[in-house]
Amino acid sequence: MPRIRTQVVELADDLKKKRDIIQQLTVDLEDLSSYILDLMGTIPHPVYVVNATGIIIDGNEALEQLTGWSLEELLGQRHRVIFAEEATAEEVEKETVEKGYLKGKELMLLTKQGERIPVCMFTRARTDDAGNVSYVATLIDMTEHQRTEGELRQSEKRYRLLAENAADVIWTVDMNMRLTYISPSVTHLLGYSVQESMAKKMEEVFTPASFEVAMKALAEEVAIENMENKNLSRSRTLELELICKDGSIIPVEINCSFLRNPDERAVEILVIARDISERKQAEERERQMQQELSLSSRLASIGELASGVAHEINNPLTAVIGFSQMLMGRDIPKDIQQDLKIVNDNAQRVAKIVKNLLIFARQREEAKEYVDINSVVLRVLELRTYEMKLSNIAVITQLTPDLPWTMANTGQLQQVFLNIILNAEQAMTKAHNKGKLSVKTQQIGNNIRVSFEDDGPGIARENLDSIFDPFFTTKGVDGGTGLGLSLSYGIIKEHNGGIYARSELGKGATFFIELPIVPEVQQLKLAETVVEEPRRVTGARIMVVDDELAICQFLARVLTQDGHNVETIDNASAALERLERERYNLILVDIRMEGMGGIELYRHMRKIAPSLQRRVVFITGDTMTPGTRNFLDSIKAHCIPKPFDTEQLKNDINRILT
Repeated sequence: MPRIRTQVVELADDLKKKRDIIQQLTVDLEDLSSYILDLMGTIPHPVYVVNATGIIIDGNEALEQLTGWSLEELLGQRHRVIFAEEATAEEVEKETVEKGYLKGKELMLLTKQGERIPVCMFTRARTDDAGNVSYVATLIDMTEHQRTEGELRQSEKRYRLLAENAADVIWTVDMNMRLTYISPSVTHLLGYSVQESMAKKMEEVFTPASFEVAMKALAEEVAIENMENKNLSRSRTLELELICKDGSIIPVEINCSFLRNPDERAVEILVIARDISERKQAEERERQMQQELSLSSRLASIGELASGVAHEINNPLTAVIGFSQMLMGRDIPKDIQQDLKIVNDNAQRVAKIVKNLLIFARQREEAKEYVDINSVVLRVLELRTYEMKLSNIAVITQLTPDLPWTMANTGQLQQVFLNIILNAEQAMTKAHNKGKLSVKTQQIGNNIRVSFEDDGPGIARENLDSIFDPFFTTKGVDGGTGLGLSLSYGIIKEHNGGIYARSELGKGATFFIELPIVPEVQQLKLAETVVEEPRRVTGARIMVVDDELAICQFLARVLTQDGHNVETIDNASAALERLERERYNLILVDIRMEGMGGIELYRHMRKIAPSLQRRVVFITGDTMTPGTRNFLDSIKAHCIPKPFDTEQLKNDINRILT
């Protein structure tokens, strides 16, 4: 009996200990459960627990917020209640049981209010001793993610649309200069398809010089990348040349910037290339206009100098030519007559030189007439036929028949054409002792164009801009004065025309001259015009006003011999006094004189007697300023340039008196 009592006491103690352990385990389990609940409450994502029968047995506050259901409402319900599709719950249970977990499954949740919410689901299964499977599910709301992703897709679509439809070519290259993308507009710009372009190397797309510039710029930018405090959003703009599929070269402006990874390290280069052909053409036109303005300014400066020189030379030259011609007309020994002819010929030569210098001023109206350009070209070629034949230069002419007339000074045009032909002869002979000169005339719009094309050495680009500058020459000290083309420029501009050249080194040169045609109505009137020789007038009373005594004496001698009564006065003031008392059939007045000039004298004469203004003829030894020329045009006055040819002077005076 005592033994049984002892065993009962031991059993009671053992039960008491086990009860204490169970009580402690219960407390620990409650603490753990409370901890887990607290832990679930801190998780920002919805979490819930499903038992083996698919019943929700626990969940957190985030689950309530996402689904709109309270936890009390969810507990005890099958978890398919929160899914938009019933099959989804079965699919989740099946995959979780089979694999033991579910990782990142995207599905659609259904809230209490009926709203569909995209979520990403993660599960972890556990199996109890009885083999029943339950699992914990975590949900991640994908609404914001999908919105952002949609915006990114839309943004990418928008930018791709811009890139693929932009006129500019957009491309990206990696840091080894390999293409990673190029926009379809490359086909319009270069002629290559996108596939062909992607297969190209950068050195095959750029001209050698441009590729060198691009590589240098890249090296500089890479060096900047290694610096601290660099500007991460910087870009660089370059003007380069690209090679098209057909081999032509096209100028582009490219803007380059780095594309960076999240660590702000440069990983690619973004390039935007824009065709600037039109801009370059506009710049070239602007450059040519500036060059023309500069050239005109320089010619005007030289013209002013030439004007002053001409005045000082032409006055004494008038006396030399005039008196030598008068003496040559007398009955004198032959040897003296020959000497006088030499004097006169050389004086005429000086007069021509002065006349050419006066062209620089572009202020003098040269006598113009209706001209057949083809005839002028042929006459000039005839002058050089023998010399070009000796130099083995073949001449090819393409002269358009029945060209319209132009209004021009024939002698000046001959001078221009001859100068261009001589330059071509010299260039071809120096280059290869032979050559081919092609001369062509044609009508272009309202202009007649004459072109002279040679197969000489051509003109360097840096010289092409200067060939019409006064005194510019590439012929060396003994090769030329450098005045020929600048004189030609002045002559053609005086004819309201244009002169320009095109050339490439080693490919010859072509000079173009364009002159305005005469309107058709004027041509018809010209064809009907009949010129009659004026009758000879004698006995006119003529006053000569010039401050050069030799010119007064010469004019008095010539006009007296022609049957007129001549009085000479050496200053304008004395002439005015005489005109208040006397009347004359003709008054010859020098424009430039010391004190009162010829134009001022004319204005005073009109006050004395208005009828006198129709009897004034101006004479001048220098070029006229635009103001003077405009004045003479406005009053329709005659003007005779010095030096005079004796017979021409007589004819001019007779025609004016008539």
